[in-house]
This record gives sequence, structure tokens and C-alpha cells, in this order.
Amino acid sequence: MKAVHTELHRSHDPQFFLVRGVVKRTTEQPERADRLLKGLKDGKHQLVEPTRFGQGPRARIHSPEYLSFLSEAWDAWTALGDSGPEMIGNIHPVRHAATYPTHIVGKLGWHTADRAGPANSDSSLSGFSA
Repeated sequence: MKAVHTELHRSHDPQFFLVRGVVKRTTEQPERADRLLKGLKDGKHQLVEPTRFGQGPRARIHSPEYLSFLSEAWDAWTALGDSGPEMIGNIHPVRHAATYPTHIVGKLGWHTADRAGPANSDSSLSGFSA
């Protein structure tokens, strides 16, 4: 079986994970990518590099607001001046099309379901704009 792999998987290393009100380390760490890669190699799976298809496929399934958010979020987050090292939504606006947020904090909460998936400049959020 083919398995898509890139060394960029190791850069996924969120520092914040909220479990029942307690900040913990997530299991999503570079070591997990190493274990998964070892399992793929041990299973003799064919490793292939990811293919970049550009915005076309993304635009067919995601809203323009979401794609815009992905390309601008990190810059807007760091421009706040008092933001943390990871983007974590602390509000989650009610999703009615007429109320799409204008501020990065509202947009972050709009596009994330909970506080379990922080993103930073190296994460998939910023990577999707490439």
C-alpha cells in the first residue's frame, strides 16, 4: 500500500492540549510521526512524497472565507501583539452566514471546533496557503 510521507510531519508539535480543564501535552508529537513511519517501513509500505495540487481542489470543497483564513491567520494572530505562540480559539461564534467574524479571534473560533487543535506558523494552517 502507498503511504504519503514527508519530513514535515515531524514539525507537527503542538504544545497546548486541554483535557477536562487541564493543559497537557498532546500525543501529536514528532515521536508519533517517527513511530508511524517505522510501522509503515516495517510493513513494507511504499512511501511517496505528497503532491501539491494548488488551490484548485481546496476551492472545490472549502469556502472562500476558510481559504482566506488559512492564508492570513498566522499574520493576523501575531499582529495582535499579545498573542500566544499557538493559535487557540477561546470563543466559538454561532455559525450563521450573516455573522461571519471580522476579527482573527472570532475567525479562529469559527473555523475550529474546540481547543484541542492549536496551530502555529509551522502548522497545517499556515502550510495550506503554499
